Amino acid sequence: MKTDTDLMFLNMLTNEELDPLVDIIINKGSISESLSSNEKYKKYAPNHKMYLDIIKDELSLFGGNSFANFFRGHGVSYREMLIDVCDKLKVPYNKESKIERIESCLLQKILVDSWENLTEEQKSEVLKSTGNPSLLRGEMIPAAALGALSVGGFSTFLIARMIALSILQQKLVSNVAVYGAKAFGITAARQTAINAASKSTMALSGLKLLTGPIGWTITGLWTANDIASTAFRVTIPAVIYISAMRCIYINKVKDENNLLIEENYHEDDNTNSILKYCNIRLGLDSVSKEEVIKMAGMLLYENGYVGEEYIEGMLARERDVSTFMGRGIAIPHGENAVKDSVKKSGIVVLQFPNGVDFGTGIAHLVIGIAGKGDEHLAILANIAIALDEYTDE
Repeated sequence: MKTDTDLMFLNMLTNEELDPLVDIIINKGSISESLSSNEKYKKYAPNHKMYLDIIKDELSLFGGNSFANFFRGHGVSYREMLIDVCDKLKVPYNKESKIERIESCLLQKILVDSWENLTEEQKSEVLKSTGNPSLLRGEMIPAAALGALSVGGFSTFLIARMIALSILQQKLVSNVAVYGAKAFGITAARQTAINAASKSTMALSGLKLLTGPIGWTITGLWTANDIASTAFRVTIPAVIYISAMRCIYINKVKDENNLLIEENYHEDDNTNSILKYCNIRLGLDSVSKEEVIKMAGMLLYENGYVGEEYIEGMLARERDVSTFMGRGIAIPHGENAVKDSVKKSGIVVLQFPNGVDFGTGIAHLVIGIAGKGDEHLAILANIAIALDEYTDE
């Protein structure tokens, strides 16, 4: 199946952050799941990043009809799965919207449904936490409550955070104790931003009241008689968790970029700069070379350098000839067939302290490149010169 770019962000998550998806598949998939019997799973678990493609494929198969899966040879795209879940849960959304927007509608629906599980006293405390006393006058309907909780740019992040934590707290996944704030992208900068925007740390304590009801709501979604199928027992919690984690990941990346600015690491004044600080990832966990190439391709795609088909072109290039250059360095790039998908020249840098096996050698530094027009060879030459100067020192 073609690489699903809507799930590419999963490549950037840690094994701990991927663990809930694995647990959902294995514990909710019943006899239909094949992940636990896969040889890669048996060999590498709990290093989920070594078989992330298998996890994605398994979710894709649960999202599709068994007979249709058989004839087409694969499952459905994540977008199809998300739409299917939203339709089943009667989420109001626009099918033409971007993935992030549809997921936001899903998360907000969970919040509104969870609101109904609060007592009047709890509702009052949550509303007090918004810092707007006027909201307490009169009866607060779910839609108005949602509006009250959606004040500020961090609102969806808070919802995502609560939902992710609720999934863990309701024991839908194992090893709850190993997860902490860091696992959910709650950086010091984000915590400060939340507290400042809320004008009081009481906002967090009030919003935490929703965590339990959210968990009950999510649990009830697949225990309901009309959707108690094996497929929905997997896709509903999986899609909700993926939606929450994407929001958390996006906010985490924004925080990291903001910290770079605060620490006086400024971007090049030229907006077309080939290498920017946001394109650099250090201290990454070792994964397969295919996952590394997808991670590099994802960064190029997310930062507007290439179209999504370029990622497949990078994988195709690697299948034809290894991009390992020796001296612990690999330079994956797209094949000629996808050069038209390059929007502008760009470079991303990934560092793996423990190395990644590229077949012909172990790479500790992976430099993904995309060259517009004739700039491709020039970029390669400049990188080669720079690396020669560095390794000769």
